[in-house]
Amino acid sequence: MTMWASSILYCQYFNFLESNTQRICVCSSQPNATTDAEGKYMSTGKGAMLAMSTSPSLSSTHGTGDVSGYKMTWAQEANIAVSGSSGNATHVVLLNHTSSQLLFITTCNSKALTTADTVTVPAWDIEIAAPTSS
Repeated sequence: MTMWASSILYCQYFNFLESNTQRICVCSSQPNATTDAEGKYMSTGKGAMLAMSTSPSLSSTHGTGDVSGYKMTWAQEANIAVSGSSGNATHVVLLNHTSSQLLFITTCNSKALTTADTVTVPAWDIEIAAPTSS
């Protein structure tokens, strides 16, 4: 018997991300908590945040995955001011500030940023594969 998941499952996950993402952060490493992703510890040199959009557009589309399952394509988030320290951007983080929850973290191509820069997160996909039996 093959495994199957309803499209409702995928859409509910994507809707949850859209409804609960309050900030998009560009970070120099994978954060362990929202305080790390939001740069609360930058004065101590422990924060990962390089840039943060506090009012992201959250525009996305849902569709069939490239291989299987479903995917959500996030629209580009342009001209985010680098407000943390200088460093190499390696991660993009979706988070909910109010509930202090990291919702989704992905890696990105490393890019050197300085405090005078802006950064654009290009359109990107979150894809959930169809379930398979082991």
